[in-house]
Amino acid sequence: MDPQTRREELQVMPLEDLRAMVPQKLDGYESTSPQDLTVSILQALFEFAPHEVGQRNIAVDILASTTDTRAVFADGSLTFTLVRTAGGRTPPVSQPSANVDEVLGSSMLPHTSCDRWTMRELVLKRESYRCIVTGRCDLDSLQTEKTVMQQGEDVTVVATAHILPFTLVPRSNDPLSLQRSDMVWQVIAAFSGISPDELSGDKINRAENGVSLDPAMHMVFRNLSLCFDSTSDANTYQVRTFGPLRDLGLRLADTVSFVSRSGVPVPDPRYLALHAACTKVLHKTGIARIIEKHMEDLERTPVLSSDGSSAHLLRHALEMIASE
Repeated sequence: MDPQTRREELQVMPLEDLRAMVPQKLDGYESTSPQDLTVSILQALFEFAPHEVGQRNIAVDILASTTDTRAVFADGSLTFTLVRTAGGRTPPVSQPSANVDEVLGSSMLPHTSCDRWTMRELVLKRESYRCIVTGRCDLDSLQTEKTVMQQGEDVTVVATAHILPFTLVPRSNDPLSLQRSDMVWQVIAAFSGISPDELSGDKINRAENGVSLDPAMHMVFRNLSLCFDSTSDANTYQVRTFGPLRDLGLRLADTVSFVSRSGVPVPDPRYLALHAACTKVLHKTGIARIIEKHMEDLERTPVLSSDGSSAHLLRHALEMIASE
């Protein structure tokens, strides 16, 4: 059976059947060295995929492969593409282009795109001008009398972190930038079911894509050492930390609950789930150190195929891991 026919056959199979077949396929993979993490990466991607669409796509790619070469396991590129994007930086906040009160009065608020300043104000208002993890009060909001400091509270400068980062928006309209953005979004959509139309342009600054964090928590969230894991209660999440952060004895909330205030919508659960999936894949596979070491090289390497696929990125990235 040719690969395309096999792929079409797999795509219509029940997901439960695919889940049972994937471990058998991965068990047959022949590692190239003790440091070869291909199977670990794919197992983690399959386990932590935040949506059934992603789990199905990963399963089909694994099961449709016809050889045991590393390049065939194409979804390995998901790790690198997602980590590059999920760990992106939040840019400096500029002056507003919209009045916050006007935005709050809009009946379209849950779907409103805005600039970064307006996003920050909306998210801070939703979180009562405090870091959602540490509870620290925002200094600027305190000085402008938007909130009142309670006895025993600490004060800090609270930032708004993009859950899915600003770097998902193309930096310019040049063909290479647009091609790179399209490739990243293809991977994200395949893994999570999230459409690029949701966060294109200024939509990346929607309140649903932001959380309020003090500077230290912002940094570890961006670096994928902290995530919000869903619970059985809607909009309530377990705060999970990874790596050295777990051993610092920080006073962090065990769980957080997001509440819509003044009409500002809560974070989109799908965005938090994608960020959490990237974080868990990174630490479950043990590739956090390797990715940190090679991330700059990956960013500078012109490895995109002419058709925009990510196979060359995968091969380059997996070669880096194998060389460890």
